[in-house]
Amino acid sequence: MILTAVHAAAVAEPDDARRRELCETALARIDAPCSVLGLSRMRLELGHALTRLGRRVPARGPLQQALADADRTGATLLAEAARRELVATGLRPRRTQTEGLASLTPRQRQVCELAACGTTNRAIAQHLFLSVKTVETHLAAAYEKLGVETREALVDALHPPADQRP
Repeated sequence: MILTAVHAAAVAEPDDARRRELCETALARIDAPCSVLGLSRMRLELGHALTRLGRRVPARGPLQQALADADRTGATLLAEAARRELVATGLRPRRTQTEGLASLTPRQRQVCELAACGTTNRAIAQHLFLSVKTVETHLAAAYEKLGVETREALVDALHPPADQRP
């Protein structure tokens, strides 16, 4: 099955119920490796059809997958379309990325940079006029987003070698 052709047929279909059916059938029958962007477009179309049919909650799953894939691959226009559809379902997607360096808030990044330099939590708190508990909270959230467990690993996550940068 050629996903691009089915996607084109789904986009051209004026009946939302038929569009939903086309998308669900195509996604269920994928038997060959296909592009992430092709899958994202199909999931976005499925979510759009479900939203137009008044099925906002079921639409969220495919839309969230489409948004995550689009963000991961850098497809900004597709990500924005998925984000708009998610808002139409009543969700408020927060950040473009939920993991990795780009997912850190500015304050988390600031705390991590100081921690990576060997600064203690107490010194970070004094420097940034925060409580020690707040510093710990920022570090814990950053560790989870970056997938690290130690300060040594934090240094590598913040400053990867040039050959490992995206």
